[in-house]
Amino acid sequence: SLALSYLKSSLEKAGFDAVVLDAQIEAIGQLNPIEGQNNYITHGLMDAEILSRIPEDIKILGVSVMFSSEWPYVRQLIKKIKQARPDIFIIAGGEHITAIPELTLRQCPEINIGVVGEGEETIIELMQNLAQPEKFRNIAGLVFLEENRLVKTMPRVRIKKVNDIPWPSWDDKSLDKFFDAKLSHGPYRGRTMPILASRGCPYDCQFCSNRTMWGNNYWSRDVVDVVDEIETYVKKYNIKCFEFMDLTVYMKRSWIIDFCHELIDRKLDIVWQCTGGTRTEAINEEVILLTKK
Repeated sequence: SLALSYLKSSLEKAGFDAVVLDAQIEAIGQLNPIEGQNNYITHGLMDAEILSRIPEDIKILGVSVMFSSEWPYVRQLIKKIKQARPDIFIIAGGEHITAIPELTLRQCPEINIGVVGEGEETIIELMQNLAQPEKFRNIAGLVFLEENRLVKTMPRVRIKKVNDIPWPSWDDKSLDKFFDAKLSHGPYRGRTMPILASRGCPYDCQFCSNRTMWGNNYWSRDVVDVVDEIETYVKKYNIKCFEFMDLTVYMKRSWIIDFCHELIDRKLDIVWQCTGGTRTEAINEEVILLTKK
């Protein structure tokens, strides 16, 4: 989980201990019927297994909900967690929470706080003020219920200095399970690693949640920083394929050209792909030939 690994690295940089439980990776190939919903299944750990993996000393639990299709199951799981561990403070975030926060909180009041939009800065500020809930109203990017009324704090300003966000903090044992299963979001081209070179998108496609989640701004990382991360993973994990999870990588033609030259100059023996697709405006013959090279 790229999103959770980014949150973990930001928390660690701020001095907090964090663990990530990727329930899908931990039980690759295990399919489970969802209780009370006979037409649906989950892929990964069963509910009881997830509960057993939550460390006893955990005080705060963050749950990521990317797609609304996951929500009927996730809210059921959150209710079970709260019932088993009423002492845990539950934070939920992701695209679904951001899109429909009030419906989410009312359907699952076991959630203490919802995080809207980018989570790296919000989660740290929330952690720093967790013992003083009266300050929650002053933390940007939060939603919560107070006396059955929705409280939505000021919008969180987008992170513009994306180079300052620490690289994802990966769990090597979980990665090994991912590698051993030969998993990939796109066509499998060898030992694969997800990576993110940018955040946001300036376009406004009607099918996409980008405007709600990110706004209409686009911020790209420095080419050298991205290739440094790639080279690190090649040396550390013997990665052969990189999957860009960006909303669209081909945004600035100059960035793509510089990126390709940096890869070529370092003689990294890899392939790369744009798993989420891309737009075509920045693509011309020069870009096509260079990306192939």
